[in-house]
Amino acid sequence: MQRALLFLLFCLALSCNHRKATAIQLQTAMGVLHVDLYGDTPQHQRQFFALAGAQGSDTMLFTQVLRDYLIAFEAPAQHADQRKRLLPEHHRPLCRGVIAAFDTLKTHGPGDFFIVLGRPQTDESLNRIEKQEGLHLSEKDRAAYKKWGGIPQWQGKCSVFGKVTAGMEVADRIAAVPRDAANRPLSPIWLYYKIQ
Repeated sequence: MQRALLFLLFCLALSCNHRKATAIQLQTAMGVLHVDLYGDTPQHQRQFFALAGAQGSDTMLFTQVLRDYLIAFEAPAQHADQRKRLLPEHHRPLCRGVIAAFDTLKTHGPGDFFIVLGRPQTDESLNRIEKQEGLHLSEKDRAAYKKWGGIPQWQGKCSVFGKVTAGMEVADRIAAVPRDAANRPLSPIWLYYKIQ
């Protein structure tokens, strides 16, 4: 009985540690973004670290800059074999400051990962999006989109696996860089991570 209780406590301790967020820094030439990667999205966190490569090396690149919408980044082609088809983990609201990824490579979006920018929504815009996309947003989600802004039309298609805790002004600076007709930055903007 005592062994079973100790084993149960050990498993509970492992479970609690598994859900703890991982604090990282995304370092760019334009500044540092402080990020918490959620502990309850382990497959997205593993994919992020697999694609980002070794800590401290410039291995990811901003590939899409959509002002007032998102900035997307991805691993270079040599890391393509690290990409895995991911199942949905958490469909939290896609509010300003979250880091998300499309749930599968089949519906691959503008990059491997993206940071949501987005303008605050109104009841009218949310009603329109719900109708167009066949969504039903909870009152809590609607309140979050009205306060923070975001991309409600992608809710349910992307897993949110982290949040910028400081440095969104850096994301806004990146969003303001000159870009080409395909919304790619004219000059490469590399980033790397550092675990805090």
